[in-house]
Amino acid sequence: MADVDGMIAEMKEALCPEVSAEEVGKDTYRIHTGYFFQDGDELYIVLRRGENGWVLTDNGHTVMWLSYEDFELTESQMSALTRTPPCSYARYDGGCIWVPIGETDAGGAIRSIVQVILGAADLLYLNRRNARIMPS
Repeated sequence: MADVDGMIAEMKEALCPEVSAEEVGKDTYRIHTGYFFQDGDELYIVLRRGENGWVLTDNGHTVMWLSYEDFELTESQMSALTRTPPCSYARYDGGCIWVPIGETDAGGAIRSIVQVILGAADLLYLNRRNARIMPS
């Protein structure tokens, strides 16, 4: 747990002091950030040890949440979101957003995944019903 305690401390310093972790399985922790989707659901973020080290992931929750709104997140949209600095550490694979800890510190990882998840959620407002072209 010492590694986890250090990572949580980095996340608190980088994001907000209210960040907390709840152990949900072996080497798996639900991270509570105090950030929420527009409908009041908390962002779903998990810290877990993978084959190549620790990662933060949404376990596909963001794509599932968007599907409730009848919105399909395309690979190209997510690719654009994960390439946008400072989110360059985020990856999108098989419907899951994830950030490997090791390419950045835990503070940078939590900022990246929160920004990508919120960016994906904001795409709901960019459909044809909600967005209009502004006159030049």
